[in-house]
Amino acid sequence: MLGYYPETLFSDKIYWTKKNRAWCKEKGIKLVATPKGRPIKKTAKQKREEKRNLLKEIMIGNAKQACNLNQIKAKLKKTSESWIGTI
Repeated sequence: MLGYYPETLFSDKIYWTKKNRAWCKEKGIKLVATPKGRPIKKTAKQKREEKRNLLKEIMIGNAKQACNLNQIKAKLKKTSESWIGTI
């Protein structure tokens, strides 16, 4: 469609200037960007969850290398679990 502005704008960080933000707001375009100002501090719960997710990813990576789990080509969750169970 020509002659219309997009509903949402995804851009690189370099284009998140004050001028561009104001222009998007004026045109009614939603700019997908982090808010200006100081970053919000993370709570203790968020920090614990991030650490737990990191450990999970490390364990999965180790399991893939040690047990050849990267060879599993199953698409369904149930099938993958049964393949892993047999190993």
